[in-house]
Amino acid sequence: MKVAIFGATGGTGRLLTSKALERDYMVTAATRNPLALPRRHERLRVLKADVMRPETLDAVAEGQDAVITSVSVSSGLREGRKPTTLFSQGTRNVIAAMKRQGGRRLVCISSSAVEPDPAFGIIFGKIMRPLVFKDMYADMGRMEREVRNSGLDWVLVRPSALTDDPANGRYILGIDRIPKGWRIPREDVAEFRPRPTTR
Repeated sequence: MKVAIFGATGGTGRLLTSKALERDYMVTAATRNPLALPRRHERLRVLKADVMRPETLDAVAEGQDAVITSVSVSSGLREGRKPTTLFSQGTRNVIAAMKRQGGRRLVCISSSAVEPDPAFGIIFGKIMRPLVFKDMYADMGRMEREVRNSGLDWVLVRPSALTDDPANGRYILGIDRIPKGWRIPREDVAEFRPRPTTR
């Protein structure tokens, strides 16, 4: 299987790349800075690409059985508060490249915080999400609409608070809701094998 991963140098993207190689996939890792992914492997191809530059995306999407997007902005307060179109416009560009190259399967990493939920509690749910990170999550919402309307075979994965803890294999899957215990290791997210949906 051939899979392309956008955001391959991020915390989750690196683990996605490793897991895909462990499964004997042919992996194309797309990153704005190839030097940030020094790993070498006979089934790994690293390409310089930027989801905000459409002209760089066709080479990544070409010949792929599936595409995974795991792009992100800095989780810090300063960057997280800035208005962004990275998620929505970037994903729109990836979808367009996939269609030009005949791609069908898209897995998009989003966030459980796109929609309000009582599980977030008071500090994050009532203060941080709607006031501090509202622009970032609003753009993630637009990104999800792009995916849902793409006509591709798609999956939206909404992990909750990501940690760098080792995988424990005991994560809980909730459909359109946030289960109790809403923290999850990135490695468990990378291990998740979703089934695509067309709507």
